[in-house]
Amino acid sequence: MTHTPCGRILIGTSGWTYADWKGIFYPEGLAARRWFAYYATQFETVENNSTFYHLPASTTMVTWRQQAPPKFVYALKAPQTLTHQRPVDPAEVLQTFLRRAHLLGDCLGPLLYQFPPWLHCKLPWLHGFLELLPEGFEHVLEFRHASWYCEEVRKLLTHRGLNFCIHDLPGSATPLWLTSSTAYVRLHGPTAVKYTGGYGRDRLRVWAKRLNNFAHSCREVYLFFNNTVQGAAPVDAQKLRSLLGQVSPPADHPVRN
Repeated sequence: MTHTPCGRILIGTSGWTYADWKGIFYPEGLAARRWFAYYATQFETVENNSTFYHLPASTTMVTWRQQAPPKFVYALKAPQTLTHQRPVDPAEVLQTFLRRAHLLGDCLGPLLYQFPPWLHCKLPWLHGFLELLPEGFEHVLEFRHASWYCEEVRKLLTHRGLNFCIHDLPGSATPLWLTSSTAYVRLHGPTAVKYTGGYGRDRLRVWAKRLNNFAHSCREVYLFFNNTVQGAAPVDAQKLRSLLGQVSPPADHPVRN
């Protein structure tokens, strides 16, 4: 007997504002101000990594919410001042980020905390960081050093009901841990150079099977392509959606120049 996955699988890319996607994903001649509207005709979610580099104003968050069609989901990357630096008051940085993220309303999805590759596993530090994270949000932790892939970390995240980010990175891959009711995957590119190259149909078939397996035990499954150089990400995302039997979301209105 076969069992149909019950969890929702959402596929997207890490960002949408890339000039080199023109002619590959975005139609030639489509004005940049219309890129998001076009993106939203193809995908139901996006991972906004611009929030990692600078925290947008509250008005920008409201604009993002207003431009999104029904059921569209934004995943937001936490600012690097919180994950890569040592702010005087990390709680204040986090509270500002969460307060503005909350302005997305029903469009707000997971919040990604990506830690630097030079940060080795420090369980006391991790306990302290997790204490900062309030309930009511989908928090996702992405570790970049292999020392974090240990049973103590897996058990801690599972106990807290927090999400482990599964990623594929040149020279590194994480365990396929599911530590909560949400699965979160980032594919950074299959080549030796980060964020470049397409995955190819065979690799995408493997991920399609994994996502279906994740959906048997998770309420929501997110996968974001971060191989954004020269438009590989949206092309791979469309191919993976096709392998999963998904169709593009309906457009509320035609996308014009």
